[in-house]
Amino acid sequence: MVDGPLKREAFLKMSTAAIMTAGAGGAHAQTPPTPLIKRFRIATLNSPDMAGVADWYKTWFGYNVVETGSVDDSLALSWGTPNMAGKPYTLLSSKGSPDVCLRVVQGDATAKFNPRATYGWGSLEFIVEDLDSLYKKFKAGGVKIFREPGSLGGQFASIHAMQIYGPMEMSHNMTVETGDREKSNLPVAKSEVDRIFLVGLNGPNLEKLRDFYASTFKMSTFPNYTYPIPTLAQALNLPADHLFSLTLVRSAQKGNTLELHDLPSPGGPRPQVTGQLPPGVGLVSFGVANLDDLPLAYLNAPAVYSGAAYAGKRAATLKGAAGEMIELIEEGNHA
Repeated sequence: MVDGPLKREAFLKMSTAAIMTAGAGGAHAQTPPTPLIKRFRIATLNSPDMAGVADWYKTWFGYNVVETGSVDDSLALSWGTPNMAGKPYTLLSSKGSPDVCLRVVQGDATAKFNPRATYGWGSLEFIVEDLDSLYKKFKAGGVKIFREPGSLGGQFASIHAMQIYGPMEMSHNMTVETGDREKSNLPVAKSEVDRIFLVGLNGPNLEKLRDFYASTFKMSTFPNYTYPIPTLAQALNLPADHLFSLTLVRSAQKGNTLELHDLPSPGGPRPQVTGQLPPGVGLVSFGVANLDDLPLAYLNAPAVYSGAAYAGKRAATLKGAAGEMIELIEEGNHA
């Protein structure tokens, strides 16, 4: 999500408006196809400090440990990352959405990097119950807050948001619907910090990113938007008023959205250990109804996996337009 004073507020209004009104149309509007991606399932974080990262989410988000273990050989091969085999992981989730998870894996250290200034999965956005109490908790505990809580204003005045830095300097956006949560197109929070509902993705070509998700998964698309992002400009040694382009694509389930960012030079690939997931958010898993409906260029053939993340369902992994790692987990039609 964008930062910077008034321009940031304008984008927050725009992006939330898009999320809330996607698919709206008059009586004669053509019905768009149903996206093949249903919802977010897992964001996998690769860190050399698995225990510390997992503890951060337990402490500040109130997340529960669902499962601990090590990545088995077959799953590592499914990801195309054989050197992840045997690496320990912790699977966590909120109390409100136990089947939408964060998975922290213990990868090897890489060169220092800025998640926002490299290609791949970047920011995570969470739906929360009470932003004001969360703000007080974070502020008292020394969590780094880089956007104070505030209303989006106007017709979206009931939507409030805050941005913080989490582990590995990743941007975490905390959002709440203070009005009628059932009528809002944002997911309904069922715990203090609930599930992920938006993930940011950086790439070298915005049109290719959007076209990939639209053509491959039939995701709903939106226009491009251009705004300054001062902290990103600073990280890239660009003028503070440099304009960055971004857009949104949306999946089938309420509020599940990708925010796509065009990352100019000198932004580039994220440092990565050979045969391992990219550091930071290295893999994002999505629920789909049936993998047979998606005959894609998987890194390895779909297979059944055990453990809480898969529950005996089939999964397969592919790379997206920016080299991002995408895992699809079969859920059937009623999940």
